[in-house]
Amino acid sequence: MKSIQQIEDWIEAIESSNISAKKQEQHIADVVDFWKFATTYDNHISILEKGKVLLNENGFDEEITIATSNLVLSQKRNPFEKIITEVEAALLNFGAKYSGLYSIRFHNLNRNFQEEDLALVKDEILSAIKGEIVFFKYIYKLNKIESTELKIYKNDLGVLQCNSEDIQKQISKTKPEKTEEKQWLILLLDTVDHNCNSFLFESNIKEAVFKSGYDKVFLFDFYKSEIISINVSDGLKNPIRHVKSHIDDVQRPISVVA
Repeated sequence: MKSIQQIEDWIEAIESSNISAKKQEQHIADVVDFWKFATTYDNHISILEKGKVLLNENGFDEEITIATSNLVLSQKRNPFEKIITEVEAALLNFGAKYSGLYSIRFHNLNRNFQEEDLALVKDEILSAIKGEIVFFKYIYKLNKIESTELKIYKNDLGVLQCNSEDIQKQISKTKPEKTEEKQWLILLLDTVDHNCNSFLFESNIKEAVFKSGYDKVFLFDFYKSEIISINVSDGLKNPIRHVKSHIDDVQRPISVVA
């Protein structure tokens, strides 16, 4: 495949260059990020050179310059921890009826969450502990150890919240080039860099309009191949889209922050 050969050639050229190892790692990460997004966005996209693609949109071929930037999240607290605390408080209202040490495992962790998922997860945890028969969309297994105290442990649910303030802050740091070509900005979400499994997107992200000089701005979860097109200036409102590409097993090089 031509695009795979292209990235191999670019990486080989970077590795044989005279720049420092730190800069080599960053350049390679930039190349892999660009390539993974481009081929995830459209399997038929033509990669012209590093950071530039040829894409057929609405029946017209357009050259588009793509810039990438790591989205750094300021909130490091897992939003589901608050849900666990609220569930424990609700169960304590029943006295010792639901005392015990509970371990919850969740299924389908290879996904991101929306803000509205929080209330649904809370209801499921309450139903599971109370023994109610419901359809469990999130909970895979619940184990209980008898105890006089009440404590809930969540396994493998490492989630960080993505908010509009962090998005706007990162957009403002990146300026488009002076060119007549269309320019896109890709804000990368990396679960490895953030030491989490998934992200939770605030509900206002889908409706907010962000200030940007780019024609389009996307959030891109590298490992889940999830692309979220966000609204900029007076652009069209775009829904979340998830596209599984033929290169989902590509590992992202560790990014280097100067």
